[in-house]
Amino acid sequence: MIRLPEFADKYLEKMHQDYFSPSVGRVIKGMKRVYMAHKTCPSLKQLIDTIIPKVCKDNEEEAEESIDSLQEAEYCDLPTSTEGFYDWLQEETQEFIKRSRLEMALVKCVELMEQNKNDEAVNEILKANEISFDDSLGIDYFEDLEKRMEELRNPGVVINTGMPKLNTAIGGGWRPKSLNIFGAATNVGKTLILGHIAYNLIEQGYNGIYLTLEINEHLLANRIDANMSDIGMSELSNDVDVLMERIIRKKKERDQLAEENPDDYKPFGRLIVKEYPPSTINSNQLLSFVRELELRRKRFKPDFIVVDYLGLMAPNGKTFSDNTYGKLKTVSEELRAIGVMLGVPIFTAVQVNRDGYNTSYVGVDKTADSIGIPQTADLMIMVCRDEEADDSNIMYWSIAKSRFSKNGANFTMQVDYNHMRIVDDSDRDNSDDAYQAALDAARSFRDRKNKKSSDNAEDE
Repeated sequence: MIRLPEFADKYLEKMHQDYFSPSVGRVIKGMKRVYMAHKTCPSLKQLIDTIIPKVCKDNEEEAEESIDSLQEAEYCDLPTSTEGFYDWLQEETQEFIKRSRLEMALVKCVELMEQNKNDEAVNEILKANEISFDDSLGIDYFEDLEKRMEELRNPGVVINTGMPKLNTAIGGGWRPKSLNIFGAATNVGKTLILGHIAYNLIEQGYNGIYLTLEINEHLLANRIDANMSDIGMSELSNDVDVLMERIIRKKKERDQLAEENPDDYKPFGRLIVKEYPPSTINSNQLLSFVRELELRRKRFKPDFIVVDYLGLMAPNGKTFSDNTYGKLKTVSEELRAIGVMLGVPIFTAVQVNRDGYNTSYVGVDKTADSIGIPQTADLMIMVCRDEEADDSNIMYWSIAKSRFSKNGANFTMQVDYNHMRIVDDSDRDNSDDAYQAALDAARSFRDRKNKKSSDNAEDE
């Protein structure tokens, strides 16, 4: 670290004095003090003359031990010019840091277990694994041109939504490392939409986590059951054996198709549904849950995460009192950061205010929780319903914000409430004329229904 500034820049902040013997640990402590203040590593002379004596607080014996360690290092011959040395040094250092973190966590873990604090002990091990060594230097615009074009050709970069209209409106599909937010009023169908997205993704073979902060995890799983089995929500409990048989059969059929045609089909992905009480989990705890799944669920790694919904999460270790704008903007930023860290899309929802009720259009300015939320979103879709829409079982969707396509696309989506799914009727023309015709038909249907009710009342 003294001789190679680039090495100190990358690894000194990740070092802890307890990784080393006491004499070397004091050197590390002194080096970090200087580096944190000036972003540069002190010279050997500075360490010996001033920094080590200050760290040792004039304890001459400790200072002598640390200076001896420094002088030993001074005479060590490093083959810095040898090809491959720096790569080897980095590999060794990363392994050293990982092992040292784990050793410290194990010691702390034993202490906590002796105090019968088993959950805290598990968290110590999980935190020990939360370290990243990002060696990427980014992309060189011209030098990496061919590689970038290959990324565009690769359909795996964009994840099919399973809804052609939506694919067209958002530039092809869902993107990794993105925060995708649905804005809607109460009872418009936020959970229905998020549940359908989760089902559609596992149906394509992706693994996911569904974090529910609003409804019971078993009820949420039942919504997936209805979609998977084609049995209506109200009929699920009529014959549980039939329900179970349909789900198992559908999974086996897909497994067989994937085995026979691996290029065209994938087995169903795994979906972990986890319930938390509202306002009891933050993004750090979500990340710990992901790490715990990796340890305890046969190395499960999510390809997507659903949070139902954003307004019920808490920020990481901060108090905002009644500052809803700051609180939920922070939550959305922290949630998006997890998507970037894990390389997965994150889906969630927010409430709109009273102006967003019983309407055919609602904008991001109606976001009830915080206008700071859409500022963070990569994609924000506003969803609403009115009486005409309810009569026709449709929702109005509007692309309010997209970093991947043009904003402002408006279209309707059919809803199958009985099976908790969104149905994309892409054969229907979605021009303004057709849209108006659909509304007129819905109004006509409502008027006929009301007239029939009135006639029946007069007959009685």
